[in-house]
Amino acid sequence: MRVIAYGLGVAALIGCTNSAAQESRAAPGDDQAERRVAATETRRDYDLSGFARVSLATPDTVEIRQGAVFSIRAEGHAEILNELELTVENGTLRIGYRDDHDRRRWRRPDHRPATISIVMPGLNGVSLAGSGDMDVGQFASQGFEASIAGSGNIAIQSLQTDRAAFEIAGSGDLSVAGTADSIELDIAGSGDVAAGEFRARTLDVSIAGSGDVEAYVTENVEASFIGSGDVTVRGGAQCRSSAIGSGALRCS
Repeated sequence: MRVIAYGLGVAALIGCTNSAAQESRAAPGDDQAERRVAATETRRDYDLSGFARVSLATPDTVEIRQGAVFSIRAEGHAEILNELELTVENGTLRIGYRDDHDRRRWRRPDHRPATISIVMPGLNGVSLAGSGDMDVGQFASQGFEASIAGSGNIAIQSLQTDRAAFEIAGSGDLSVAGTADSIELDIAGSGDVAAGEFRARTLDVSIAGSGDVEAYVTENVEASFIGSGDVTVRGGAQCRSSAIGSGALRCS
């Protein structure tokens, strides 16, 4: 099933636009380009629910928080919001472009990313393609997956899970805190993983490239390297590694 939402609340949209325009005119000292952007800043709500994963494929910022009731709100330049398409497919909220969007608008000097705020009861996975950013609050789940393809970043404030699987293809970085029973981690590229505050029993990590990893593991670490990426582990785990290149595993 595929559910699509382009945005709700026309009255609120007009009100926000008019308010921003008044603020713009009240600040004669501002740069003219800044005033034009502020004049069309607005927000839109999306009536979508029934998802446990979030996928971002635009150069925008997504903030995800836990709450009992689903809610989605996007804030930003009106032209940018007009290009967004949010859909729910097979339990995943997908944030992307409309089929007829004008790619040239995203390359303009005055382009500002939109901020999409999501509240949802539970979360078991996020994915990011491109240069957007994702900020994830506090969640608990039996299993959790996070993936980055590109230069965007994912920050997870607190995660409690049995099994965590993280994947980076590109230069994007991932940071995470919390606890897990086991972690599987794959890096292909230069992206880094900061998981020194994410305590786990076991870690299985593979790096092909120059990405670095910091982790806290108490029992076993298995690492394989092709390239120059390094893995630094605290927590007293027993560590084994194989390497082709200068990559190194350091455990303490």
